Amino acid sequence: MLDDPPSSLGVAAHHVDPESAPPGPVVATPRERAAPQPRLLAGVDGLVAGASAPVAAGLHLHDDDEAAAPGDEVELDAVGARVAGQDAVPPRLEKRRGAALPFAPQGVGVAAAHGVSGGIDGRGRRRTIQCPPMGTLRLVATPIGNLEDITLRALRVLGEADRIYAEDTRRTGVLLRHHGIASRPVSLHAHNETARIREVLVALDADEAVALVSDAGSPLVSDPGIRVVDAVLEAGHRVEAIPGPSAVIAALGVAGLAPQPFVFLGFLPRRSGARRTRLEAYRDRPETLVLFESPHRIGALLDDAASALGPRRACVARELTKLHEEVARGPLDELANRFRDGARGEITLVIEGDRGATRTAREGDR
Repeated sequence: MLDDPPSSLGVAAHHVDPESAPPGPVVATPRERAAPQPRLLAGVDGLVAGASAPVAAGLHLHDDDEAAAPGDEVELDAVGARVAGQDAVPPRLEKRRGAALPFAPQGVGVAAAHGVSGGIDGRGRRRTIQCPPMGTLRLVATPIGNLEDITLRALRVLGEADRIYAEDTRRTGVLLRHHGIASRPVSLHAHNETARIREVLVALDADEAVALVSDAGSPLVSDPGIRVVDAVLEAGHRVEAIPGPSAVIAALGVAGLAPQPFVFLGFLPRRSGARRTRLEAYRDRPETLVLFESPHRIGALLDDAASALGPRRACVARELTKLHEEVARGPLDELANRFRDGARGEITLVIEGDRGATRTAREGDR
């Protein structure tokens, strides 16, 4: 804690390229203001002190800057921000020009809200101001079947990760061992996702390398993870995609139907009536439909699709990239008969859009 509460001074430092910036804290220089301002208390100890100036403070970029990253020099504009007591609410986050930066709501001290270790005192003495590190959660796409369908970048990220959260630890374990990665995945699935949030945030706060994978393909697409991602973003950390295999894109490629525009519907409701209602909403739409379905319900889904959408072409893509891959194309009613007793493996269904609506849309684009 500083000897005296400082005067409210603007603190400015020029933004630098994070690639060329030397590591270490950011040093700010005081900038005098014409009119006297209420006093504010800086330093980490500010949370337990308390003052009365009811003005908020924010951390933001210069107007000509595009983005900021941990270690960048930024502008700290402290205009008499009051310092709250021990019951202060934690700082929220605000997006500024594409970068998530801490923002102190009214009632939270500038220093404490930003994790600042220092400040500018009332005599204009230089103090060190350092923002806390921002962790990164990496969403890593994994093979949808063939273990060789994984990018070099994904392998590097998984190999360097301190923690790998996986929807299916056994399946992910097979992938990791196949590629010589010794990490042991931690389960994160639909039934424990909420309970894992705090653990993930603690790891990111400690600047650990954290990766999230699903059992196949890209995380979050018909898989758990959105609640974790929401919490990570809310806490001010980054979320980064490591792209790779996708059953949706693979099925669109082999279906022989218009690949765009398309709508991905994921898994439809289990009950027939609810499925038909969802499908009927797309009866007059030009978009190609892409769905996931379990092997024992594919026949019923094809029946409902034929009833709701009428005679349309479709494609059942089963076990894509695997040894027993099958791609069946034909009218919906014929495919319904073919798969009436179900099938084996993972299935992606592609259904063409309404041809009349497609023609109308194309004519409107001319």
